Amino acid sequence: MPDDPISSIQSAGYTDREASFLYLVAAHSGYFLRRQFDQFIHRHSGAIAQNFLTKAKRLEHIATLDFGQQRHVYHLFHKDFYTLLGVPDSQNRRRKGDAEIKVRLMSLDYILQHLAEKFLDSREEKIRFFTEELHISPKNLPNDDRYSDRPFANRILISPDKERKVVRFVFPDEGTRSLIRFEKFLADYQSLFSVLEKFELVYLADVDIHFVHAARLFEKSFPRSSAQDSGTLCPKGAEHLLAYFRVRSRYDAETGGLTMADFLLLRDGHALYTMPCHQKLYQEWRMKPFGADGIRQRTQSATSATSFRTELLGLSYPIFTYRHLPKGAQSIDSIEQTPARSIG
Repeated sequence: MPDDPISSIQSAGYTDREASFLYLVAAHSGYFLRRQFDQFIHRHSGAIAQNFLTKAKRLEHIATLDFGQQRHVYHLFHKDFYTLLGVPDSQNRRRKGDAEIKVRLMSLDYILQHLAEKFLDSREEKIRFFTEELHISPKNLPNDDRYSDRPFANRILISPDKERKVVRFVFPDEGTRSLIRFEKFLADYQSLFSVLEKFELVYLADVDIHFVHAARLFEKSFPRSSAQDSGTLCPKGAEHLLAYFRVRSRYDAETGGLTMADFLLLRDGHALYTMPCHQKLYQEWRMKPFGADGIRQRTQSATSATSFRTELLGLSYPIFTYRHLPKGAQSIDSIEQTPARSIG
């Protein structure tokens, strides 16, 4: 996306508040409700929201999906709008099924309730954050879509809390009858969670029927604050990790003179020592070298802190099944009843 996406959206004719809201929609959901715009601008339903919707429809940036009972969802779909943000082929402009639409609306509600947090906007930003900032191997990133070989294909919200040095993941439950999707999520993210020093998982739902069971599933997969002993962090012993540090420092310095045995050690170490704590330990060693005893002392004190919490959205969403029933009388508010465009 451009360096100043809000200004890019304003250039299409939107106010600053409208552009800021549409940026959140474009980056994280693609769909929104009228009440969500009202919440963002701190207003109750009225002329401001009506004028905003009228403008967006006149520009043909949004389509109205009528779910019956005078309940409507707005889809930010137009390619020209996403072109302003440098992502003309964003998946957020594609039509989704009812359950996926609800997941996206719930995600937007969570963001609106946590505007102080910084959320990773795109799949590319998530990949860069974990591989470049946290130095996590790409092989540990989740491939959570059977139709895609790229990491982070689903709509899980990710928010790095740099002050607490913890990464927060938000799993939205759209109201399924079972926890199969949550179990798959835990399996998909098992490898990533196992190499994070600290992370928090938020189970988001609009009903609390699965809260207890979901917490038990998480505890079973990721016991809280489970200590990592030196055998986990140094599977071949502290001496092997120290030897890897010595060879890696020579390799990074490009001083040359490495033997075939050195290159084999590098290859071995690159495969074994992939956790962020290994990278942190290496940087400490480079600043002030220490021996194998120092490695043992540091790895024995390392811990993997995990936490799980549930969050209940006390909000209402359209009843999706009504969209497929015959329409009743037209509402007085004609903009809310405009038939959805064909957006292919």
